Order: sequence, then C-alpha cells, then structure tokens
Amino acid sequence: GVSRSGITISTGMMCGLRREQAARFSFLMAAPITFGAALKKSIDLFSSGEPIPADERTALIVGILASGIGGWLVIKFLLSFLRRHGLQTFAYYRIALALVVLAVLVF
Repeated sequence: GVSRSGITISTGMMCGLRREQAARFSFLMAAPITFGAALKKSIDLFSSGEPIPADERTALIVGILASGIGGWLVIKFLLSFLRRHGLQTFAYYRIALALVVLAVLVF
C-alpha cells in the first residue's frame, strides 16, 4: 500500500512541485481532516454524558499536547530532511517492508 502523504507528495512532484513544496502541501491537506476527526472525537467524548474522571484529565491534556508537539517536530524534521535528500530512502523502505510482509505471508 501507499500512504496518503506518500501519494500526495509523489503527485505534487509529478505536477511540478519541489519535494519540500509537495510535502508541505501534503501536510496542509491533512490538517482539515485531522482537525475534523479530533473535533468529532471531542464532541463524542463530551456528549457521552459521562464526566472525565479528575485523575484522567491531566493525562488527557498531556497526551493532546505531546501528540501536537511530537507531530509538529516530526513534520519540521521531515521538511528539513526533504530539502537535502530525495525520497529514495522511503521507496527502499517500502520495498523492503513489502518483501518482509510477503515472506511472512508465504511462510
């Protein structure tokens, strides 16, 4: 399979964008759906009628912050990486992973 970001980056490059521009576009495309999913889960959580236990509120807030900061750092790293390197590393990784999965399925 191909990831959503992989296909949007590849398509962006085929349309004439540079690697970094295509990656930035891919991440920007993910923002609305990620926000929508988080909003839906939040609405489901708060409309369930069950209050969030006090001892879990801190963990929830820390988890949200850690996820946001971690995601931001990974995107920043990937954009920096793509300024200096091509996508061949990811292609080789995907091929190697496909071979491992195929081997596991066969054996």
